[in-house]
Amino acid sequence: VCNRRLGKVKDAIKIYRELMKDNRAHYLANLYENLAECLLETHSYTELNAFLLKQEETFIYKSTTLCFTLALLKAKAVGDKFCAETVARRGPTPQELAACETIHRAVELNPHVPRYLLELKALIPPPEHFVKRGDSEAIAYTFHHLIHWKRIEGAIPLLAATWEGTFQRIPFPLERGHLFPPYPSYLEIIDKELLPPHHEVLVFPQRDTPFFMVFTGVLCISFMSLTVVAYHFPNAMTQYAKIVTTLFLTVLDKVLPRGLLGF
Repeated sequence: VCNRRLGKVKDAIKIYRELMKDNRAHYLANLYENLAECLLETHSYTELNAFLLKQEETFIYKSTTLCFTLALLKAKAVGDKFCAETVARRGPTPQELAACETIHRAVELNPHVPRYLLELKALIPPPEHFVKRGDSEAIAYTFHHLIHWKRIEGAIPLLAATWEGTFQRIPFPLERGHLFPPYPSYLEIIDKELLPPHHEVLVFPQRDTPFFMVFTGVLCISFMSLTVVAYHFPNAMTQYAKIVTTLFLTVLDKVLPRGLLGF
């Protein structure tokens, strides 16, 4: 870490590789993430890709950083030629399918990251601590890796075109996941404690209120209000009801065939 901060990234890579030879060091949670970040900083994409593929079946599924880094490398392979309209017309190639699959996997692990990478949500400085798969982890990842996504041509457009497709696989993410365990519902509470009060914590899944519930609520409130007004001002409400009824019947008489209402 000290070598990285001093700009001696290649020396840091050597040290991380030495640590990886010790089996006990494999339990260091951020060892692989630090090595991946160093390789990104030195633009050692081929070496990084080989390292990630080697660790894909063991540690990569446990790390948002490694999952999104692998997605970035897959996007690099096809991003410079990617066009959403062209792909929709001719169909995706095997490389494009692999890139989309990797992006979907990363988004399922942490669904908040794309909103920050695509700058749909304002980015703030990362907190001192973060919770896995939470909004705080997404902020920490994006704060340090947004520059890498912008550096690789086509990576951001590919992410923008594909990341929302993840949610078709997990219609009930709090109950059942696709490649990962269900998304923990308690992360929102922890993120609110870790992040500053002015930051609006991202929630997954988005809790959109169905239209019929909104309509029913408005209708109930309206009837309750009319009931209260009618109780306190019965004469005024009687006159108001007569006027509304007269206007309604007049409109119907003009719209419907003459004589149908009997007057």
